[in-house]
Amino acid sequence: MRQPRERQFDPSTPPWLHCISRCVRRALLCGEGYEHRKRWIERRLALLARHCAVQVGAYAIMSNHLHVVLRPRPQEAVSFSDEQVLRAWWALRENEDLDVDPARAASPEVRGILEARAQEDGFLARWRARLGSVSWFMKAVKEPLSRLANREDDCTGAFWEGRFRSIPLLDTAAITTCMVYVDLNPIRAQLATTPETSAYTSVKARIEARQSAAASSRSPTSPAQPEHPWLTPITAITSSRKGDPGLSLDEYLKLVDGVGRRGRADKPGSIPADLTAIIQRLDAELVPGEWVRSMLTPRSLGGSALGKLGSLASEAKRRGMQWLQDRCRLFAPAPPTSTTPSAIQ
Repeated sequence: MRQPRERQFDPSTPPWLHCISRCVRRALLCGEGYEHRKRWIERRLALLARHCAVQVGAYAIMSNHLHVVLRPRPQEAVSFSDEQVLRAWWALRENEDLDVDPARAASPEVRGILEARAQEDGFLARWRARLGSVSWFMKAVKEPLSRLANREDDCTGAFWEGRFRSIPLLDTAAITTCMVYVDLNPIRAQLATTPETSAYTSVKARIEARQSAAASSRSPTSPAQPEHPWLTPITAITSSRKGDPGLSLDEYLKLVDGVGRRGRADKPGSIPADLTAIIQRLDAELVPGEWVRSMLTPRSLGGSALGKLGSLASEAKRRGMQWLQDRCRLFAPAPPTSTTPSAIQ
């Protein structure tokens, strides 16, 4: 039985979440001639990430479902100025970013509407709470697309299949694993052959930002590691409280590429040595062979939370439960000591 979202995680300090939403009847409502809807969702995600107190780490927009890895930051929303709240409300309502058009923001028409809203009793407090909410973020992504699609198709009714699922990611290894899984969705669905051709994914967006920085760099052989305009930097997502700096963008891209190759019949053999080192940097308890095997197993990242056994035990206790469902094998018992990576049978 599904639980209320406030029971799935501590709403005062939310973890990263893997959010999934499917089209009604899993129909290809964003495919087969409707790929422009994917582009709209991507632009909408960018707008919301700039104005809401929600971090976006990864996304994949598929023909019949949507994956987003995000983290709401309600405490950050509390510190938003009145002007930030008003501009965020305008962005969500009008799908327009006033920050990039000062003339429009200063126009009497816009200023009049914003000032009128600011005078409404409780308006600013209500919207500060919404801007740090995962539910409102997903609503702001999904509902406008439903209206546009129904208008385009000249029909009424549901576009999305019920409420979205959200799976808490309890530690760095779980977060990174889920991001790689999300970024590889088009490749697994045979819609793309490489990360850089995986349209409407965060990995393609990060690669394009990196290539843009390399093209403008004075030293093309040592390109800068750019921070994507609205995606949370990989280093910030993967760094731990233990002082580990986390994975660089290049290391993350190597991880995505290496795991993506494992599903190809022309790439047999053991895990490449450099990929093993990156996997183990995520957590000392990770077993590279089991990690990749889990990535290649359908529906292996399901359950009510994702993380190592200690993290799952703590989360179960917080929820007042004895255990949490977890189908992932990220932290399987280590195999006998060996100096070489294990082959995937």
